[in-house]
Amino acid sequence: SSIFLFFLFLLSIFTLIFSVLGEYLLGDVVAVIILSLFLSILWSKYKEIFVVNGYIIFGLFTAILISLLVEKGAYLYEIDRNTYAIGITQKIVIQVIFFFLGIILANKLFSASQASIYNLSPKILLLLSWGIRAIIVGLILLMFFIGLKYGTPREHHIHRNDYWAYIGPSWGAPLKEYLIQFSFFLGFLYKDNKRKIDIFLYLFLLIAIIYMGERATGIFKALFFFFVPVLIKNIYFVKFFTFKRVLFIASFLLIMFFILTMSYGEQVSQEDAISTMEPRVILQAKLWWALALISSFNPQNIKLLLDKYFGFLGDIRDVGTYFLMDLVADRELVDYRFETGATFTSSGFFNNIFFFGYIGGTIVNFFWGILLGLVSSFWIKSISTINIVASFVAFKLYFKLLVIILDAHTPNLFTVGMPMFFIICILFLKFPIKRLEN
Repeated sequence: SSIFLFFLFLLSIFTLIFSVLGEYLLGDVVAVIILSLFLSILWSKYKEIFVVNGYIIFGLFTAILISLLVEKGAYLYEIDRNTYAIGITQKIVIQVIFFFLGIILANKLFSASQASIYNLSPKILLLLSWGIRAIIVGLILLMFFIGLKYGTPREHHIHRNDYWAYIGPSWGAPLKEYLIQFSFFLGFLYKDNKRKIDIFLYLFLLIAIIYMGERATGIFKALFFFFVPVLIKNIYFVKFFTFKRVLFIASFLLIMFFILTMSYGEQVSQEDAISTMEPRVILQAKLWWALALISSFNPQNIKLLLDKYFGFLGDIRDVGTYFLMDLVADRELVDYRFETGATFTSSGFFNNIFFFGYIGGTIVNFFWGILLGLVSSFWIKSISTINIVASFVAFKLYFKLLVIILDAHTPNLFTVGMPMFFIICILFLKFPIKRLEN
């Protein structure tokens, strides 16, 4: 890991130099180049870590690229601010590298423990697999039923969050999320058996969620959830960058881009959907930029940390991400987002900087990396077994933590489900017992 520390040191030196010279944008570009090299080495040395964290890597790297546009100068209409360069790209890249150093450290600790996962019997796995497939079929049919009865978000020309809040049945939104998550089950079953029924069900799952208004985020989640167990199972036997695979990925991305632009065009009833997407894309990094303006090296007072960061004494509307949104945006907009269950994108990492200061926040991001690294290590280990229960619990726990980390929903750490998932994971663990010799 010394090479990763070298990249961190190099980035810190460049950041200091460019900040002193006032060349923030140039320093931002250098930071992106260093991050790209860091991730390429992460892939070559820790392929399994890279794959299971592919969702967060893709999301962070995309947002970091977008932050360059924000640094160059843009109008963020949701917070009514014209931006200028303040070095947020350099600052967030440092946090991301520290975060992944925590993940790597946790993975090494987990490997050193030689822990393994208790397995299920093949008969129980067979029974569970057909039960899961039946539930997936039921959820797919239910999505089509809701679309036919209430119409779809595209037919009403509204965002999917508004659709579930005001038109479709409120219970339909969580069921659709469960359907997306169940794509992991199909990938887990397919990795060993390679049954065509799992592929067919997966394709119908994708059709159902697109029909009910899912765009880039939901579709990418479904793809990631399905392919993680397949890739982990075959990671040292599959050539990823063949001509056929590159052609397939390029074709798929073109189809996804067409679906995405068509979705935006239908939602706002405009012919030029691409021009509609541009300002929305730039908004992905707005909270990083806005929080950087009001952050410092000093941590907030303990009462604010307890009330707003941990959410011990505050109402859900006034803690976590919504508190951060209130700091930078009009309260009426935040109220509307709260009613529809939506938040600003990419508030994570910088929320820790705002609450704990630049030094304290960096340490907090490092420890979040350790926690996520331990869970992701358990997830990797469970995928190689036939214990579909342990693997799904690890998957659920991993993404609950990911929401907390990326979207600054720290109060969610204290919900009932979190300790329950942690306890289940611990119960499935077994450690080697060394026999004492006389």
